[in-house]
Amino acid sequence: MTDRLHMVSAELAMDSMLALARRRRLPLRETDTGYFVHIQLKELFGENAPEPFAVRENHGRMLRVLGYSSLDSTALKEQAEKYADPSVYASCDWRSLASKPMPADWIEGQQFGFELRACPVVRMALDSEKHRKGAEVDVFLRRCWEVADPGKRVERGEVYREWLASHLDRNGGAKLVDFRMTGFIRQKLLRRRHVSDRRSCSIERPDATFRGVLEVDDPESFAELMKRGIGRHRAFGFGMLLLKPLS
Repeated sequence: MTDRLHMVSAELAMDSMLALARRRRLPLRETDTGYFVHIQLKELFGENAPEPFAVRENHGRMLRVLGYSSLDSTALKEQAEKYADPSVYASCDWRSLASKPMPADWIEGQQFGFELRACPVVRMALDSEKHRKGAEVDVFLRRCWEVADPGKRVERGEVYREWLASHLDRNGGAKLVDFRMTGFIRQKLLRRRHVSDRRSCSIERPDATFRGVLEVDDPESFAELMKRGIGRHRAFGFGMLLLKPLS
């Protein structure tokens, strides 16, 4: 095992994920893809499961997933060989499993293009007419509630830009240079009520895709940012920072 971060690519069989969800007695129609992938990766790799991760392409019955892990593909396969249930082990196309080491040393001032699927929410600090203290709310909706002038237009993309910039400022590592929102939906997500509670509930959250440019301002903090991911629900397909060449 090493502290070096690796990007891992895996192809998982959809029918196996559905079978595992049935064994877990999950409501299939209400379960989002991110939750299916989450439980499959945990069954395969345990605590070393890639996280955060991003679902990329659907090739027929196979789903390709990218994720960050402290283990490379060889070590992950060895982990699954030792501990995974045989039916779950068979869900992964091991021939396509691949990994690459991410840079060990980032450079202050270096700029990268990025892609990010995020869940831009905040927790309510106080009880309100709409939500109780601690509830997760879309930062765009909270901004709309705060605007005193009902005729004032609130731009969702601008609110999300401010949310991302603020997140980077608080956690360090990078600053936002350029930003655009390239996709948005309201996504229904399945979540457990509590860690020890097998019951689940369906919630609705903002699902936004961003592209832009980041500049590294603290190399060590940036490495932690890549490893940790951005925002809430990082274990379920949100928050993986994918770097791109500057165009």
